[in-house]
Amino acid sequence: MTRINNILLVFVVFTITVVSCSSDNQTLYTLSVSVNEPESGFVTPAYGEYDSGTPVEITAYSNEHWVFHEWMGDYTGSSNPITLIMDSDKLISARFIKKEYPLYLQTIGKGKITEQVIHQKQLDHSHGTVVELTPIPEDPWKFVRWEGDASGSDNPLQLTIQEQTKITAVFEYNSNLTRI
Repeated sequence: MTRINNILLVFVVFTITVVSCSSDNQTLYTLSVSVNEPESGFVTPAYGEYDSGTPVEITAYSNEHWVFHEWMGDYTGSSNPITLIMDSDKLISARFIKKEYPLYLQTIGKGKITEQVIHQKQLDHSHGTVVELTPIPEDPWKFVRWEGDASGSDNPLQLTIQEQTKITAVFEYNSNLTRI
């Protein structure tokens, strides 16, 4: 009889163990992370299904000439990386912005440079901004050439901002100018 009780006891414990292990009551939540501009960067992970209560670290990686700015959607903030606890479905977007570069202008001699931004106007210029520079000499000076990050004597000069840029307009005294 003891042997039958032992077998019955093992059977009951086995059955309870199998039933409790096989009844998975965990809720799965979906994480979906996107990027505002596809060429700006990427995130990891971009998608996944996670058990309730699972911590997930999300990291934003910027491409060249871009910088991570903020998270939007079901999480907001600017920390990177972030760790979220999956307690609901989450839809998040990583927002990247173009790096901005200063454009330094100076003159040698008497004259000035006018600047016209072809695409956008800011103190610093986003990567890819096209700028048109026109040298304007004072009398009796003349524009001769560009120096620094530009060369030649194009007038006006159009350039695309790729990084911090320093340009000098060189003006020379025009002794051949006849005054009337």
